[in-house]
Amino acid sequence: MPQIVERYGRVTHCPACRTPVTFTDIHLWDAPESFLYCDSCPNVLLRRSDNKRLGDLWFGATPETQTSDLVLAFYAELELAAPTCSCGGHFRVKSSARCPHCLKEFPTVTSLSQRAFEHIVIVMDGAVRANLKVHH
Repeated sequence: MPQIVERYGRVTHCPACRTPVTFTDIHLWDAPESFLYCDSCPNVLLRRSDNKRLGDLWFGATPETQTSDLVLAFYAELELAAPTCSCGGHFRVKSSARCPHCLKEFPTVTSLSQRAFEHIVIVMDGAVRANLKVHH
């Protein structure tokens, strides 16, 4: 069952609707770690089981193959297998955090190779962080 996450961190204004938005940055220190934003709402897919699978793939690779291509191939597979968001949207690698009021994206990623190694998850106040349990 999804867990509602209410965190009180920093406040910024949505670039689209200018409404104040409270959010928290979650720093992921073991790069790369996987997470996907919903393409329709502020929800985030952040599962320990996905991070374990990506870590096994990353640390099982040679230094020459530890590239953004390896991570992006994992993300492509993850997108296909990801559950549908509770809002009906889809978790996508190209999606960014969204305003909980107007649902417009906060553009944060300029390229897919940058996204592959992104280590800060932006969790909007009231967003649902889906499927945190490790699946065996």
